Order: sequence, then C-alpha cells, then structure tokens
Amino acid sequence: MPYSPLGRGFLSGRYRSPDDFAEDDFRRTNPRFQGENFDRNLELVDRVREIADEQGSSPGQLALAWVLHQGEDIVPIPGTKRVAYLEENVGAAEIELSPEDLRRIDAIMPAGAASGERYPEGGMARSTAERRSPLRERAVELLLVAEALDRLLGSKRAASRGEALDLP
Repeated sequence: MPYSPLGRGFLSGRYRSPDDFAEDDFRRTNPRFQGENFDRNLELVDRVREIADEQGSSPGQLALAWVLHQGEDIVPIPGTKRVAYLEENVGAAEIELSPEDLRRIDAIMPAGAASGERYPEGGMARSTAERRSPLRERAVELLLVAEALDRLLGSKRAASRGEALDLP
C-alpha cells in the first residue's frame, strides 16, 4: 500500500511555492518543501504535468494511475480533505497508460528522484500532542471519504440501514 502516493500533495500540481501552504502546515518544516529542494521537486512535477496534459488528466491523477499500473496487489490510498479532490482521485482509475507512458514516467521520476529528506531531523520523534493532531486530521479525512463514497455510489440510505450495496 503506497504511503502518500501524491507526495504530500506535491504531485497534485496545486503548489507552486512554499507560500501556498498555511502558516501552520507541517510541510513548511519538511525538507522536500524548502528552498532548492522545493524548486527541484517542482521541476519534476512540471515534467509529470506535461505527460498529464497529453493524457487529459491532472498530475495527481497521472501519479495515481501510474501507481495503479504497478500491479494488481498495489492499491494507493491518497489522503484528501475535500470531496472534489476525492472525485478527482477516483478518475485516475479510468486512465490507461501504455508501456511507453510508464517508461516516460519512470524516466522522469525514478525511485529516489525527490530532493530532500522525507522528514525533518527529529521529525519522527514528535510529542504526544503533535501526534494527536494528524490522527484527528486522518479521522476527518476518512469521514469525508465515507461521505463521498456514499454520495458517489448513491448508497447513503442503504448503508445507514445496513443493507447490502448494489454496486455496478
């Protein structure tokens, strides 16, 4: 199960500057989102965007489609805070990538291509209070995902009554 398959939102293509993050956003302290690392990683995202444009998709959809093409046993679970982003992410399942597309993406973003460390020094040794905040955020994300799936599948009433879902 790929962890943070959209590179903490970087591969969504929505961020062009560290100033795009809220003042309290943890990415402001993440080495991959600082200084020259941000600029180098943005160059990679821009190259992914070129292929995404050819596919008629967003960079995030292309990234998720690439993950989905890595094998039947690979399932990305991107975090999201908005239903619209969830719906965009679901669209990745419709993208067909040719062997040439996969080769091009692999050439742009080989393993280890991201600039900067994954976590700030000491980033894994956070206080209990700091750990609670991401857990709360994750719970909110899961609730949003559940609501979006209910809406997308038209099963809100069936799920609330415990009825089996009639999926297409």
